Amino acid sequence: LLLTAMGYYATQHYLVSARRRDYAILAALGASPRTVYKLVLWRGLRYGLPGLVLGVPLAFVLVTRLRDGFVTSAVSPPLVVALVAGGIACLLLGATTGPAREARDLEPAPLLKED
Repeated sequence: LLLTAMGYYATQHYLVSARRRDYAILAALGASPRTVYKLVLWRGLRYGLPGLVLGVPLAFVLVTRLRDGFVTSAVSPPLVVALVAGGIACLLLGATTGPAREARDLEPAPLLKED
């Protein structure tokens, strides 16, 4: 889980770094820092949403199938589903807010002067 979180954070950080100039142009055209933050945050969540949509039903299916011998009957499938959904949602938000803050704090002038 920690490796996945680090990988997702690194991907989001790379995507923000690759589009720094685009965010600087948006800021120079009048987009507020909050707008840039929301844009990056939404893009990051949108990329991770398929994992949430596929991970929750898969967790339910695995727990119900593995109850025969691997998982005790004391484990509640709805609890596992809730924990998986909450964990993935926290991972997505945590790994996306850092790069979104970085994009929000970009100064447009130095980035647009580079060329």
